[in-house]
Amino acid sequence: MLWIYITGLIVSVLWIVFTISRFYILASSGNAEKHDDYTIVWLDDTRFAPFSWWKNIFMTKEDKEDDLRIIEIHERAHIENRHFYDLVLSQFVNIILWYNPIAWLMQSELKAVHEYEADQQVLSSGCNPRDYQFLLIKKAVGQRFPSLANSLNHSKLKKRMTMMYSKKTSTARKARVLTLVPAAVLALAFINVPVVSTAINGVSATTVSVSTTDDSKGTQNSASEQKAENKLPDKLPEFKGGDMAMMKFIMENIHYPKEAEKAKIQGRVTVNFKITPDGSVTDVEVMKSVPGLDEEAIRVVKSMDKMWIPGYENGKAVTCTYTLPVSFKLK
Repeated sequence: MLWIYITGLIVSVLWIVFTISRFYILASSGNAEKHDDYTIVWLDDTRFAPFSWWKNIFMTKEDKEDDLRIIEIHERAHIENRHFYDLVLSQFVNIILWYNPIAWLMQSELKAVHEYEADQQVLSSGCNPRDYQFLLIKKAVGQRFPSLANSLNHSKLKKRMTMMYSKKTSTARKARVLTLVPAAVLALAFINVPVVSTAINGVSATTVSVSTTDDSKGTQNSASEQKAENKLPDKLPEFKGGDMAMMKFIMENIHYPKEAEKAKIQGRVTVNFKITPDGSVTDVEVMKSVPGLDEEAIRVVKSMDKMWIPGYENGKAVTCTYTLPVSFKLK
């Protein structure tokens, strides 16, 4: 595998060297016309569509017959926005990750963004959008360099034309996105806190059923009958304030056992308990044990006594069985 990777690396480097050599051969074969910040290289070979590379704009003599001003504005936009350096960086990534198609897709999308910016600069100069689009269609044929160059006839012409008519996002609307950043950071920070993670995991995995205990007579059905008769009540029991309040309560009251923390014990304790018609918590027991963590899970559940709104069946408050998995995770 190492030799395969090295071989691909060498091939990628050789391909870039070959591409750069083609640029120098083309530059030497054409007639250079120097300007202040860039150089136009006029090519005799008409196979190439206009493109820019570093501070050079390559055009054929046939391009003079078209709207030369528009082509020059477009290619100068690539030079002024330093798109060449973006392509160099993306090509370096492609050399290292030559086996990853996402890296090559990234470069293709980067070129598309470059074209959007250059198109916008052309339209901002006062060019008629329709005339510019006809020019792009006319230049759609022609040889393109696969890397390190921005070609006027880069693919995705349909998307480019659509972008020309799209309205620019206002500064105010862009600022709205920034308001989501602090919220996202805080959300990630809280999720990584062990106690909060415990609460979230617990709420998402709770199960509820109607207990078959007859509170008026103090009797209980057999195990087989209880399994058959357990069902969801018409109205589920609820922690006063809702699930968010329960998560907050757990977050503020649970304490990671010191001995378990020192021993780096983690896991999920599944606690089963009953919520009576008056909101009391009874019959707390561990269904799935994690040694060293069971006692704390039981303590927190018992501390929820009288903090529940009971479940209802046929309009009557009933005793419900509630299963709450409590996860303990260390950072």
